[in-house]
Amino acid sequence: MNGLDDSSQIGWALGAGIDVVRGYGRRLDAERSVAVEMAADGTRPLTALRPT
Repeated sequence: MNGLDDSSQIGWALGAGIDVVRGYGRRLDAERSVAVEMAADGTRPLTALRPT
């Protein structure tokens, strides 16, 4: 961790319709998919809707 605090941006992101997920990317599951390990909620899979 580098000590930067981006918590002030969470309200903006949620207001813009962006889901905020905090955790650590632990593994790539498939094309455009990553498993994110979150402190309290276990692991959550995230998949990009389209390639960048």
